[in-house]
Amino acid sequence: MKKSLTLLFLSLFCALTSFSVFAVPVDYPTNKDGSTITGVLTASFDPQGTFSAEAVIPFPSSLAFTTTTDMTLDIPVDDPSNTGDPKV
Repeated sequence: MKKSLTLLFLSLFCALTSFSVFAVPVDYPTNKDGSTITGVLTASFDPQGTFSAEAVIPFPSSLAFTTTTDMTLDIPVDDPSNTGDPKV
């Protein structure tokens, strides 16, 4: 009986002391302007310029492939019949 009580208290003591972990306060890294770095990357995407003064399209983008079926680039040009233009 004495051994089982000792074993019980010893296991209880080990269990309770293992959960008493204290976190050390950390200074979070900051950007050049002093704001905290969040570590979240977001792409700016506003193709119509609704929320900004001009349209914003992230690079690389697949918008040049939207009107093609053979996966060749469809670069917009001024005159499609002008073969002197290297984009045609």
